[in-house]
Amino acid sequence: AVVAVVFGMFMYSTNSTLLKYLNAFIWLLFVPNTIYLFTDIIHLPEQILTLDSSFRFLLVVQYLILTFIGAITFVFAMTLFEKTFLKKHKFKHHNLILILLNFVIGFGLVLGRIQRTNSWEVFTNIPKVASDSFGILMSAELIFLVIFFGVLCNSTYFSLNKFKLFK
Repeated sequence: AVVAVVFGMFMYSTNSTLLKYLNAFIWLLFVPNTIYLFTDIIHLPEQILTLDSSFRFLLVVQYLILTFIGAITFVFAMTLFEKTFLKKHKFKHHNLILILLNFVIGFGLVLGRIQRTNSWEVFTNIPKVASDSFGILMSAELIFLVIFFGVLCNSTYFSLNKFKLFK
């Protein structure tokens, strides 16, 4: 999650157009990892049953903290993108670009959560990334998950962005 924030900060702070786009590319590869922390909640029911009742509360607190970190890093990383490309260039429909980007991030979430593809595999195993991406596009169930995660990303960003945490 922090990698996306770091490259978002590089993207925002550099004056070089080439470096800005290179950092944006790396940012895009890693930004799904921010909100991916939300999806780890699926492990909670299984793990909670293995613990004594005295430790269950701590486990729930741990998941709440991870979810909070995921939300904050996601909103911060998205805000850096918005400040870098959309507000600087005064795009007429910049919210539409953010909405579509969140569905791309939803695609990345399905790549990671379901297909088990890691961000760095874009550099180390392109055939796997291509095959896993094609697998998503050929599955109605996985397309539905992409839409679900895209809605989750949009809901998270636009609802938390109203608080102007990083403006």
